[in-house]
Amino acid sequence: MDTPSLLSDRPASAHHAPHSLAPSHACAAARVSGLVSSQTSGTSATQGDLLLIDRKETRLRRMRRRVLTGARLHVSQVAKWRPAMLTLTYRPDVEWDKRHVSECVRHARQWLKRRGVRLRYTWALELTKAGKPHYHIVVWLPWGTKLPKLDDAGWWPHGMTNMEWARCAVGYISKYVSKGQEDVALPKGARMYGVGGLEGEALQESRWWALPSWLRDEHCVTKDQAIRRRVGGGWIDRDSGEVFASPWRVVFHKGKVFAYRHDRLDDAEARRLILADPGGAHAALAP
Repeated sequence: MDTPSLLSDRPASAHHAPHSLAPSHACAAARVSGLVSSQTSGTSATQGDLLLIDRKETRLRRMRRRVLTGARLHVSQVAKWRPAMLTLTYRPDVEWDKRHVSECVRHARQWLKRRGVRLRYTWALELTKAGKPHYHIVVWLPWGTKLPKLDDAGWWPHGMTNMEWARCAVGYISKYVSKGQEDVALPKGARMYGVGGLEGEALQESRWWALPSWLRDEHCVTKDQAIRRRVGGGWIDRDSGEVFASPWRVVFHKGKVFAYRHDRLDDAEARRLILADPGGAHAALAP
């Protein structure tokens, strides 16, 4: 196989960036072969420069980090508010649509806005073993405020809803983001989670944690910098105009996804390492 068909010049996006990888101490044994699993690798300069990416686990870890960070920051901003736990399920005859949860959230936001309350929430999508989606939502509400029953109000006409008050919002939502999604594929266009209503320093911190670790660690990006994705690739500081290019490139080969540090590993060496594992010789490194 020649190099153009094996190696992609695409820089790694946040989906393949090493910020979703496990702590560095877990990858020492795997580094010996030169190919490191994304679940057992680290992100420092001395760890593996070629990673075997587990796309499912990468998505799940990103969801866990974003949802739990969002819940923690909501609690820090409105510690005396009560968290309400909402479960939204579908009737058997109703087909899932990606707009359903956003429309429900919009109704709740408008209802609370008329009462002078900012909607603060996190949600996670969960699939049954049969692949049927349902949602778990935490909404923080001031004392004396209670949302109407979502299905009775017409905000969730797709099935049934249930609401209970939670003692520990972070503990409640963590149960659902820690389960995984079985071996059922997500519906096309489905989002796995949502976080909304953060403001001020909490919003800045949430955005900072969403950045790739190479950007946070190697460029010492701070929480007050307005770092956003750049059209055409990479990231940009909207205030200074400084552009940050990813040091990672993504490779697709025989149904597997690899990422390598092109500032430390040239294309030829990356090709050699990948071709050395044509039949899954390093499958033990993958989850």
